[in-house]
Amino acid sequence: MALSAGFTAASSQSIIHMSEPHFDPGSDGCADLPALPRLKCDPLTADLLPKDAFSESVGHLLTKVSVSMSGAASQLLMARLGITAKQANVVHLLAHRRTTTTADVARELGIDDGAATRLIDRLQKRNLLSRERALATGRAVPLALTPRGFEAATIIPCCFAQVLDACLTGIAPADVVLLRKMLGQILANAESSLTRPAPTAVPMSGPIG
Repeated sequence: MALSAGFTAASSQSIIHMSEPHFDPGSDGCADLPALPRLKCDPLTADLLPKDAFSESVGHLLTKVSVSMSGAASQLLMARLGITAKQANVVHLLAHRRTTTTADVARELGIDDGAATRLIDRLQKRNLLSRERALATGRAVPLALTPRGFEAATIIPCCFAQVLDACLTGIAPADVVLLRKMLGQILANAESSLTRPAPTAVPMSGPIG
């Protein structure tokens, strides 16, 4: 797909852009740093890249969109329910039984177990979910929403939809359908790349500084 190809090329160009120093190479001992290899862009897409390839790359823009939408959703959710967007995601997942344990929450949200535990602790303090422990083993039993949590779960989708509608203002419905399709392909490509072995890192020839 053209968009995924653009993502790859833009990401490569962003690495090139960041590897070029913006300081005096003769200061602070930086002249002794080994040169980083320059990466080649796809010649079919290289001419389409902007000069500031990092800030305008597809990957960077996707991240900025995610951060901005999460911030807007958190602002709205805090006013309505007193929780953040990430906490609302936990409630939503539990309401649809997509997660039942702390490990499930961590996996679904792409965070570590410690961060997931802190999210659950805050939701438990707000009486949105319950978490008991079996007396015999001390192991955590499946998480469950409280009545107040189920009530919040009915409001959360409306808050997310309100933010999404605002973000899609001015975009034609047909373009929204196309955007959803392309984002789905990007997501599939990203998840597929996680199953492939990571490339071997090239060690630096000397110490920094």
